Amino acid sequence: MPAAFVAACAVWLGIAAVPREVPPPLPPPIVILAGEAAEQRRADDVVRARLPRDSTVAAADDAFRRYGTTSLAPGGEQLTVQAQEDFRRFLGQIELSHGRNALRALRAEHVWSFVEVLGQPTARGRALRAELGGDLVDTLTRGGLLRPGPSRAVPEPDVPLAAIAVFAKARWNVVAGDERTRELDAFELFVFHGYRATRLKGVRPATRLQALQDLTPFAHRYPVRLALGGARYHGGDYDGAMADLMQAMDDGMSFRIRNYLRATAARASQ
Repeated sequence: MPAAFVAACAVWLGIAAVPREVPPPLPPPIVILAGEAAEQRRADDVVRARLPRDSTVAAADDAFRRYGTTSLAPGGEQLTVQAQEDFRRFLGQIELSHGRNALRALRAEHVWSFVEVLGQPTARGRALRAELGGDLVDTLTRGGLLRPGPSRAVPEPDVPLAAIAVFAKARWNVVAGDERTRELDAFELFVFHGYRATRLKGVRPATRLQALQDLTPFAHRYPVRLALGGARYHGGDYDGAMADLMQAMDDGMSFRIRNYLRATAARASQ
């Protein structure tokens, strides 16, 4: 190998190894593996199959659907409140009669029934989406998870149906009077916090930052400290970004992070 070529490579490598001021990137989107999404659907199918069938469950189903429809109707506030009160009352009766697992089964039934009618381009499909999802289609369309369309709702190519189901579960929980994330498992919490932090449009910076912090216990393969550093940097919190990036050094990519730290330190000193 010519000596001149070796010398040139050595010079180039020496230059490349010198830390430079490179701003840290904005948080990258989370990645949902196909196998994880499929496993979540299978687990929900098992829960859904255990739904008891009696008059109280039917009444709860009717109240939930009335809530969805009336919540979209102009001037339907009073009917919406009544439907929600009915729904919560029937849920209490179901839990007394069948236990908490019956509520999980009813949630899975409503959530996946909603997901299954997303793409139906018919009047009946639109009516079912209103009954089962209320304003969720509009919310997820504005958030960039569903493609807008007059007759159907189709997820964006990078959004699996399992992610739509997670947000439908969060809505169901709210209608039922619970916290949005009640009885979401680790995968669902990863999706819920991860999408709010990195994928949903129209989310306030403070909300994204909180979502990243909430994501931390479930982000086994996501570089959450690096993402926090980038979010704080672009939000103007350079001291906070420095702290997060220093912790991210333990996650690897130390050379890149040194570049991010130089840029962050430079901005912090201005």
